[in-house]
Amino acid sequence: MAREKDLTTSRTEIADHIADVFRGGAVTKHDLIGVAKDRGASAEVVAALHRLPEDSYRELRTLWPHLPQLPIES
Repeated sequence: MAREKDLTTSRTEIADHIADVFRGGAVTKHDLIGVAKDRGASAEVVAALHRLPEDSYRELRTLWPHLPQLPIES
């Protein structure tokens, strides 16, 4: 079940912080979290990324099936 604080972010906000990281190839959940933190992402964005399964991701769109409760925009 989604926590209330996670619903205060959106796919757009997540993308604003990490979209370009996929240009270098596959990245891990921990890579995404690190990049988001380094770029000043909100605690809500970081919390949403923490909910991703441990895996490698090649494209931004591959995250969304794991975060279905997030709206596209806030």
